[in-house]
Amino acid sequence: MFLMRFVVAVAIALISFFAALTVFDYFDSPKADDPNRIRIVEATFGANCIGNPVLPGHVSKARIGNATDLIAALCTPQTGTCSFALDIAKLGDPAPGCGKTFEVKWTCGRGSSRALNVISVPAPAESNDPINVSCPLKKQVRYRGLESELWRQREPALLCSRSC
Repeated sequence: MFLMRFVVAVAIALISFFAALTVFDYFDSPKADDPNRIRIVEATFGANCIGNPVLPGHVSKARIGNATDLIAALCTPQTGTCSFALDIAKLGDPAPGCGKTFEVKWTCGRGSSRALNVISVPAPAESNDPINVSCPLKKQVRYRGLESELWRQREPALLCSRSC
């Protein structure tokens, strides 16, 4: 009899514990189905320098997606707008001597079927260039008086570069 009561008490305690965790998680995390939730897919600093010569004595470390972790940490949990300035000190210089572009790709809401949004900052992307990633997407972005190109693609495989 005692063992049965003990098992029932432990079961109730465990169910209460996991129910409380679920409730706390619901209020603590952004809504997964929020259409204004930002999800960074890829961020690249210096893609235009891949395969190009760099300063003597240096090796090019420019790679697609080399800034994804840093930008995702800034923007992925946010909804609406994520504004940040390029910080070359944090991004590092993947290709010394080459004027680098910066590109960020993101989706709004959840699911891989969402439209892929792209912002490109022309070379030379510099520290303190303001970047505004937004959901819903805003149409025009200006950098240092230059119109930056902004695309909204339905198919991730049809991504464009600045020269489309």
